[in-house]
Amino acid sequence: MKSLPGVRKFSASVFHYYGFDPDDNEISKGDIRQRFELFSLDNKWKSYYRDSSKVNHDLDLKIYNLGDRLGSNEFGVFAGGELHTYKGDQFYTMRTGFDLISYRSDGIMPFTYMNSETEAVDTDESVDNAIVHAVPQILLRKGGLSASVGLGIYLQVQNVGRFHAFPDAEVSYSLFNNILIPYAGITGSVNRVGYRTLSQSNPWVMNSLNLENSVTKYNVFGGIKGSVTDNLSFNTRVSLIQTDNMPLFVNDIIFSTENRFNVIYDDIGTFSMLGELTYANSEKWEAFTSVEILSYTTDLEAEAWHLPAHRIAIGGKYNLFDKFSAGMTLTWIGARQVKSLLPLPDMDLPESGFLTVELDPYLDLSLQAEYRYTSRISAFVEVHNLAAARYDIYYRFPAQRAFVMGGARYLF
Repeated sequence: MKSLPGVRKFSASVFHYYGFDPDDNEISKGDIRQRFELFSLDNKWKSYYRDSSKVNHDLDLKIYNLGDRLGSNEFGVFAGGELHTYKGDQFYTMRTGFDLISYRSDGIMPFTYMNSETEAVDTDESVDNAIVHAVPQILLRKGGLSASVGLGIYLQVQNVGRFHAFPDAEVSYSLFNNILIPYAGITGSVNRVGYRTLSQSNPWVMNSLNLENSVTKYNVFGGIKGSVTDNLSFNTRVSLIQTDNMPLFVNDIIFSTENRFNVIYDDIGTFSMLGELTYANSEKWEAFTSVEILSYTTDLEAEAWHLPAHRIAIGGKYNLFDKFSAGMTLTWIGARQVKSLLPLPDMDLPESGFLTVELDPYLDLSLQAEYRYTSRISAFVEVHNLAAARYDIYYRFPAQRAFVMGGARYLF
């Protein structure tokens, strides 16, 4: 068994809930400041037995603690991995995991400038949630045919326990020496929704939230992938996904003036068409492009709020002697529908009590660079929105003209 280098990280970041019209309220930065402090640990253990009578393992232990300025805290542990072995042309795997979070919030108060407008006080939130899963699977290969069959078994515990079982299968066939590989499959899963995952996606989310796991009841997919040359590969895929309890961001008007986000849940169906093209020249540099077109169906909500209609990305990365790497990514995000609970200057609220507002598509140009002093010590810098475009990241939250982030990494 080999223990891989452990990763310990500490990060501190400050955000401001700036999504309001400054002409409407006189607000100081201290009134709308949020700070996140995250400590995380990641250890891996892996075996490399060549004897087919032995079972190889790839184990992972992740621990983190997230705290914020407003009194919320989340502690999380994930322990899991994969066991695998083979006999002849049959490959056996077992993916397992135990995922636990403990979330506490002191509740949420209105901003100071709103005290004269509302006396609403949110109650404390306390969530202890565990997800346990096991996915046994058998992979068979015969000539150009590859087929895997398995079953995903999940138990989620939050006040009560709920079992879920999903098929986990995929079949593919290699044509013309991997030039064309048609494939199809189906899978499902229970997905963690925690304060860490939500705040990393949207740092302007409220600190006191109702946390519920989402459940991908099925992800049915099919497509064709392959290699045009030794350096050029492609992938096309069509997917139909049904996700229950998907979290959606909606601007809050009870504890803020739309400059914080609440999380609501809905059952979302997603239809996706994806095309990818990748060019890799040895280990020095690679380039890629991808296009994904998306459409959604909802159960309770009028739209899948803040989810884009399409994504387009073009980028590349260069690696010099494993010391220096640089990359560029150009991303186009399509139009998004958002839910406004307040009237607009030229529009009153209809009987439904909300307005549907469309956010314009946007283009983002970003650069990344990293210098690795040793295998354990490195420094990095990232520049986002290099084109200084004006667009809304989320409703009422315009992007900064240019955003620069840098730091250092040390592996223990």
